[in-house]
Amino acid sequence: MIPILTALALAAGMFAFGTWGRRNADSLVPQAFSAYGKAKKAQQMRRNARLIQVSAGVLALIAVGDLVFSAVSR
Repeated sequence: MIPILTALALAAGMFAFGTWGRRNADSLVPQAFSAYGKAKKAQQMRRNARLIQVSAGVLALIAVGDLVFSAVSR
């Protein structure tokens, strides 16, 4: 049960981190980039943050699936 709760807590943290990254992508890009470079870098950061959110969802699904499997197999 503890590993499942740990995985769910990790998934929640990853999802929150991804949400923060998507919201703040524009302000996280260094000012040294050109306007075009800033736009491309912010787009890349948003895409990577979305990937982190998807990974968090997959981790949560695996943890819930393991919880259900362990409850059914008793």
